[in-house]
Amino acid sequence: MTSRIRALNEELYQDFQENKKVTTSSILTKLTKLRRELRKSINENKCSWCECDIEKFRDKTSRTEYLISGLCQDCQDATFKEAN
Repeated sequence: MTSRIRALNEELYQDFQENKKVTTSSILTKLTKLRRELRKSINENKCSWCECDIEKFRDKTSRTEYLISGLCQDCQDATFKEAN
């Protein structure tokens, strides 16, 4: 199942990739929807990307990142891992 956040993110990304001519209003509308879904996910204590229940974080920085991005520890690790 694809989360609503992933779907909105994909929609914004496709507009960019296809170099679609978009209005400021349409972008702001999509970003507002994305932000609303992110808040909903955080309030439900779910990961905004994989939709798993939030259990624990490695440290305070990871917890703070969750409040910004809604990503669980595993998704944060996958997203922010450093290239070797």
